[in-house]
Amino acid sequence: MGLGLGIAGVLSLAVGVGVGHLADRRGARGVYAATLLVQALATAGFMLADSFWPFVVAVCAATGAKGAGLAARSPIIRHYGGSRP
Repeated sequence: MGLGLGIAGVLSLAVGVGVGHLADRRGARGVYAATLLVQALATAGFMLADSFWPFVVAVCAATGAKGAGLAARSPIIRHYGGSRP
């Protein structure tokens, strides 16, 4: 379980950077909505994880979407929050 969570954590860091650039180019609102959808589906995928590799796939998708969502949410907060969010 610890190995799977470690793999997911490393993947989450890499995905967050890429999605942050995508949110800057495509628009943060749509990208953020997509990350929420992926996160919901990945969380539902935990019910199907009955061995190590399905668990790793589910936890990678869930934490990757969480990291990506945080990266996509930042421009939205900056836009609506102004100089002092």
